[in-house]
Amino acid sequence: MDFSFYINPFKNRGTIIELQFALDDPGGLAAESTKAFEMRSRQLDADEKLDVIKWYLSKCRFVDAEKLASQVVSETDGMKPEAVFVLGMAQLCRGDYQASATTMQKAGKLGIRRAAYMHVYISTHVLERADKEMEDTVREAIKSGEINESGTVAYAALGFCSVATNGLASFQMFVENKTKKMDQLFLTRPGIGEVYLFLCRKHGNKEEYERVGKLLGSTTGTVR
Repeated sequence: MDFSFYINPFKNRGTIIELQFALDDPGGLAAESTKAFEMRSRQLDADEKLDVIKWYLSKCRFVDAEKLASQVVSETDGMKPEAVFVLGMAQLCRGDYQASATTMQKAGKLGIRRAAYMHVYISTHVLERADKEMEDTVREAIKSGEINESGTVAYAALGFCSVATNGLASFQMFVENKTKKMDQLFLTRPGIGEVYLFLCRKHGNKEEYERVGKLLGSTTGTVR
């Protein structure tokens, strides 16, 4: 299962959250497992239940997804990372942001990197808070170059730089480690370019503000 995730970061425009799920199930295994689960025709193992949860998410059956994900997490004593992650996704889809952030944090500590970034993303863009653990996550992403590979990571990093009291230092790192790939793939996405320009203006980086402003103008028709 893959997904894309975007939160409108500007409160004066209202809270907008967009989620798109893509379930890759060419053999129909997830659909078959879901049918077996609902018909109670056989016992499913944890991995098959995960397929059912992903199928539920792809069909916007978020309450069902959260209920089953909670069951799998309980059955595996919270030690199956992907189960914890999909629980966090189901909570996010239901609008329980506090619970989702907490669950994503747990999944991140179990080794799912995208969950760690989702924790930062939700915490900064929705709950408007930041802490030292998030700073460490963001700085690692910046230094490793992950911000140039994933829109979720870029959103998370910029969210932290916007909310944290010491966000300037992290933003300077962001600017210094950003590559042309970031310009092309992510700064032109909704939200990322706007937040980036906001931070450039906030921290007095006029040269970068003008450069990216021209980039956005040439790709979207407006300079924000």
